[in-house]
Amino acid sequence: MIAGRRVTVLGAVLAAGLLGGCSAAPAAPSATVLAGSPVPVATEESPGATAATLAPGGPAWLAEPLIDVRTGTPVRLGDLVGHVVFVEGMATWCPPCLEQQHEAEIALSQLPSGMVIYVSVDIDPREAASTLSAYVDRNQFGWQFLLATPAFLRELSDTFGATILSPPATPVVVIDMSGHGTLTEIGIKRASRLIELAHALGA
Repeated sequence: MIAGRRVTVLGAVLAAGLLGGCSAAPAAPSATVLAGSPVPVATEESPGATAATLAPGGPAWLAEPLIDVRTGTPVRLGDLVGHVVFVEGMATWCPPCLEQQHEAEIALSQLPSGMVIYVSVDIDPREAASTLSAYVDRNQFGWQFLLATPAFLRELSDTFGATILSPPATPVVVIDMSGHGTLTEIGIKRASRLIELAHALGA
């Protein structure tokens, strides 16, 4: 019950504080692949995936500086284009997020490190850097953990819909080497699914 109430409260906070400030936010993109995107979506194995083609120069959320809690340095996801990039939305209180991260750890051990990058972004605006830093120290995953900004969260929601802001949905956006982003299906992506997506994008 406590976890359920916490998710409900988070949804209200996001809706009122983040989405409420956005005028005429566009609807979530349909579950189709735009021309040129090789990511398979809306299959029996992966229902509900959503694709979005990033505009030339990239959308605003790719340029938004996020803070790496290990180093304190700003990181822009746009600087990672040229790799297959998995961007996972998470929160430290979210058990499905931790399970997703264990799956990512398995997948990364089987993928070429020079071509595939995985980053976790804390999308709970109430969590402090110290909370995320303690989580990172406790779990010792080998990739970057970043703190989202309010602007980043609004921009993600404008592009992919409000579900991207729900940590228990384990949202993962995969960006291909040319800068096309796809919000994958809702729910935990097993290591085999992450590997499938990476290979589909040329990794």
